[in-house]
Amino acid sequence: TVQAEDVCYKHVQGKCSEVGETWEAGSCSSFHGGFGGNTDTLHRMILDDFTDSVTYLLMGSQFSTDVVNKMGFSKFFTEKSDKMWNRGKDMINYVLKRGGKIGNAFQVPLAGADLDFSNEMKALGVSLDLLKHRAQDTLVASMHSNRKSELTSPSFSYDPATSHMLEELSEEYSG
Repeated sequence: TVQAEDVCYKHVQGKCSEVGETWEAGSCSSFHGGFGGNTDTLHRMILDDFTDSVTYLLMGSQFSTDVVNKMGFSKFFTEKSDKMWNRGKDMINYVLKRGGKIGNAFQVPLAGADLDFSNEMKALGVSLDLLKHRAQDTLVASMHSNRKSELTSPSFSYDPATSHMLEELSEEYSG
């Protein structure tokens, strides 16, 4: 609505005419639409992407040792690690661009401790499970961002921009 968009303009206009250099952001941010209803899911996806990246890195290192020298598998899993790491970074950038925050307590949990990727087939099985889990998370987040409810509802999460970003991510997982 025009009134909601006017809030930032009025804030800026008021702050710019004040004497001194104390700037408070106030309500001026790119936080809009149903993005707030999707932030918890997106934060969990960020953690999962980084966790999976570390898991893939561990898997890749399994096949690049003096005992097991299968560089094709090592390269395959290391590239998956890089891809998941980049997805996590991209999601952080998206959250920040939309006015969200990443707190100081953000930590990536240890990964791969209970997974068995001691041979090629087990590692490929773990990889498929990880990718299917990420695809399912993307589906849930996408459904959440497409859910329509009352605009004034605290659980309002309809957000076409987030939905579009997740749709592109989903296409990658389908591939």
